[in-house]
Amino acid sequence: MKAALYEEKIDTAISVFKSMFGEEVLSSKPKWMKVEMVQKAFIYNLLLNAV
Repeated sequence: MKAALYEEKIDTAISVFKSMFGEEVLSSKPKWMKVEMVQKAFIYNLLLNAV
């Protein structure tokens, strides 16, 4: 039961993240893709902690 609830929370977080930032990565080089995703995750965490 707990695993299903945990999985649902993860799916919700991923859905919110995608709705805020989109599904695609705009960078074309792998190095910059990683940088872009880290920046998006950082901004997402800032927004979560601001509430």
